[in-house]
Amino acid sequence: MKDAGRANGQKPSRGKFFAFLRKKGSGKAKRSPEAQSSEPSPVLSAEELAAIEAERERLAQEMIQREIDSMVRAEGSRLYQVFQLHHGLPPVTDDKGCYSLAVFTDNNDLPTYEERALLIRLDRELAPFYDYAFDPMASVRAESAAADGYGAPGNEVEANVRSKFASRKSIDATCRVLMPDDALNAYLFVLPPQDGGSGFTKDDVAKALKSEKVSFGVIDECIDAVVVQQKYLAIVKVAEGMAPTDGIDGEIVDRFYREVKIRLKERADGTIDYRDLGWLQTAGKGDVICDIIPPLPQKDGKNVCGKPVPGKTGMEAEPPVGDGAIISDDGSKILAAMDGVVLFRQDCFHVEPLLTIESDVDTGVGNLDLIGSVIIHGDIRGGYSVKATGNITVRGRVENATVKAGGSIQVGNGMNGSETGVLRAEGDVACRYIEHSTVSAGNSVVSDTIVNSNVSAGNAIEVTTGRATIVGGRVAARNRIQAQTVGNYGNTLTTVILGETLESLEEKQELTQKNIALGKELAEKEKGLKHFEQRPVLNPDARKKYEDYKRAIQALRISIQDNRGRLDAIERSKPPNTGCFLRAGVVHPPLELTISGVRSTIRTGTSGVRYVLRSGEVIQIPY
Repeated sequence: MKDAGRANGQKPSRGKFFAFLRKKGSGKAKRSPEAQSSEPSPVLSAEELAAIEAERERLAQEMIQREIDSMVRAEGSRLYQVFQLHHGLPPVTDDKGCYSLAVFTDNNDLPTYEERALLIRLDRELAPFYDYAFDPMASVRAESAAADGYGAPGNEVEANVRSKFASRKSIDATCRVLMPDDALNAYLFVLPPQDGGSGFTKDDVAKALKSEKVSFGVIDECIDAVVVQQKYLAIVKVAEGMAPTDGIDGEIVDRFYREVKIRLKERADGTIDYRDLGWLQTAGKGDVICDIIPPLPQKDGKNVCGKPVPGKTGMEAEPPVGDGAIISDDGSKILAAMDGVVLFRQDCFHVEPLLTIESDVDTGVGNLDLIGSVIIHGDIRGGYSVKATGNITVRGRVENATVKAGGSIQVGNGMNGSETGVLRAEGDVACRYIEHSTVSAGNSVVSDTIVNSNVSAGNAIEVTTGRATIVGGRVAARNRIQAQTVGNYGNTLTTVILGETLESLEEKQELTQKNIALGKELAEKEKGLKHFEQRPVLNPDARKKYEDYKRAIQALRISIQDNRGRLDAIERSKPPNTGCFLRAGVVHPPLELTISGVRSTIRTGTSGVRYVLRSGEVIQIPY
């Protein structure tokens, strides 16, 4: 910042803090178009960016406050000394010897963030000006000491000081124009005259503004008021620029869900329609999947020097276009390129082929192995299999068949697997009832009733509609299992496992058994190797067997180590102990409950209960 009417012609230092302030600016940092184009876009959410900006603002405020804490102490503050000389008394200080910066504002209010920064800068720059203009004795004394030598008697120095002080000229009022780095505002701060010097006029203010090249947004009424009142030592805004308006980033407006969830719809009679769960999203060729909203342009501003202040350019939205989807010719929409099912994965919308089977899957259709999704309006008969990379929707029921989906499975009329039927999905499984079947879901399983079945879910098992009952068999989920009733009056054993899935349990058991068998084989091989090592001489055949034993031992050790690594990975994948729970309205014994490996057998009935793991023990807490 320049100094209009600077008495000694020196350019004061701004300090490290203002180097930082120049980088930050008075508001959000504005980058040049070149900088914007060269910097990669941060992969951060809006919440993370807001948190970073808030932390940056907090640190800047703290730095300002530290500067203020130092400046408002009477000792060492030039503004304080100027105030005292002008008014004949110092500003009021608190018990810590600090005064308020409000004494330097137009209305005695606390200064704004921008005004505080400028006052701090001014306080630092006043050092040489103050010595010359407001404390001439110090400069005269320094001149005399330099001329006469530091060894001169004190009375001779004092005489020289008095002589030069007597001939000192008066000093007129000095208009200082202060501007932040973005130059969107200009402030006037007038230093008072000394020793009979003249006050200031509107022409003096105009010269100060001109020296700082202020030509736009000048507030004449504020200048007139300051001149009429001869207001000194107050920071007053005398020019205001036009702030830029940032452009608005483009956006994507989805017409299909990105996260496919089971959306249960209750009929008037309180039952759930498992034939329409709302998560199979179909589109015809040319249907709009998303609208692409272009960015709104920025509006440039103008600073008080008449120079343009560019606004931030709005960013183009990245279209989430995947396989089977295209961008319209005008670039305003994402369209389905074919008839099919709309899925969102890997940050893109995809359209996959959809096969519709109007009849049952039986001898007339045969087994199905598809790329894409399929809707079956009939049943899947016993002994047949349906596999698809996408979703599988069955309007009817499933018998003792095998159904596997890379997406989710929906069965409208339920499944009785006769101990051999299998439903396996990477996503969710929604089935009206599950009886004598094996069901596995990567996410959640939703049903009215689970009877004598092995059901496993990577997230949750929800049995909260219809009869809302789990009886017999084994049910396992990583996070939670909820049902209205667990068990029955017939004392059927029901097994509930939380913290891991049936697949992980079976894999652990299989790996453990493999390691036991490998350990036995390793012991036999090491015994045989030791037998060869005890021989003083080995013939060619013995040497070959000896080398075979060594290679076999090495391979066994690697296999055992790999299995142990996999076992450790399974254990690490378990959720926190406090995150798993079984919630039930009624529990009928016996219930065998395991939470994160801690087993407990419930032998008494209870109601309105939630079972959790606390301090290594399964306990029950209110529902």
